[in-house]
Amino acid sequence: TKLDHEFRLPGIPTPALAISPDGKSIATDRSGNRDMVQIREASSGKLQFSLKTKIDVHHDTLTFSFSPSGRYLLMPRHVWDLEGPKVVWEEPTVDRFVATSNRWTSRGAGWAWDDEHIVVACDGRYTLWNWPKNERLVTFAFLPDSNWVALNHQNGHWTGSRNLHRYVQFQQGAAKTA
Repeated sequence: TKLDHEFRLPGIPTPALAISPDGKSIATDRSGNRDMVQIREASSGKLQFSLKTKIDVHHDTLTFSFSPSGRYLLMPRHVWDLEGPKVVWEEPTVDRFVATSNRWTSRGAGWAWDDEHIVVACDGRYTLWNWPKNERLVTFAFLPDSNWVALNHQNGHWTGSRNLHRYVQFQQGAAKTA
């Protein structure tokens, strides 16, 4: 597959780029516009369609990736079914950690091991989702001063570092970051 001139854009920062597992499609923010991702044929560069990113330009990193089967495209807050194309999942809440000194909020996402499981990252927190069922499975969070916590959302069990109580409040059996 030749991508020579199609993705060289003088004066525009290097675009984000993802190649489908079968190598037939490319996703790119070729226009340099963070609110739109273009899906193109890899062999010709021909535009197939464009997708609205729905990202928060102040907090989200423009990342996107094809699912292992190539059917879905994951962006920081949602999953697109490329056979539609249409949004088939959106993260239900934007529950960010309260920023502490020398920390900032940013969001990204990636596929876990199949088309049903994704990891959404925000600051030092990583949440594993089964997105078709809209279920949080596990959250692992890095806290200040080398502390950490892991929470199993399915059964409410948690574990963490010795001093995590300084950063996490437990209410009605669920952990909430302070």
